[in-house]
Amino acid sequence: MYFSNLILQGKNNEALQELLDIGFDKDTSLNIIDSEIHLIKKRNIKIIRNDYYKNNTVELPKPIEEYDLFFEGMISEDALLFSEIINIYRTMKNIIKDTNNNYSYEVIEEIHNLYGKGIDSPLLELIYNRFNYMYHIANRNIPRSTWIDNTLVDKFIEIEIKKES
Repeated sequence: MYFSNLILQGKNNEALQELLDIGFDKDTSLNIIDSEIHLIKKRNIKIIRNDYYKNNTVELPKPIEEYDLFFEGMISEDALLFSEIINIYRTMKNIIKDTNNNYSYEVIEEIHNLYGKGIDSPLLELIYNRFNYMYHIANRNIPRSTWIDNTLVDKFIEIEIKKES
């Protein structure tokens, strides 16, 4: 089950265990879960969407930075859940692989602007940013210039991409 779905269904202990099993510390993991809970409540999310680009329209009409947890110093009204980011990314990957796609120029342009591997993807960078922010809140004695171990974030992303709804 997708990470955000675990939280949406109140299975926070399972979500916590997933993060701990990957190797994240407990405080960072709890902060990550709290941020997802906050977004779920703020946006009144009832179900995690899986069918992106189905109507051959762009999915993120605003600049990518507006979908980050924090935009202009405040929690963004448009911040995406981890599972939303992963589902969009997975759909992009499938569209790129599909040689017979009939998507509009706008959709293909969005995909080329947002898709990439790991930290090179502006879309996945939203995940790296959130983990780093929550890591620094949990570990205030660590300098802001020190990033979380990105191999852990890579592993989280890899596990989420492999999950099926």
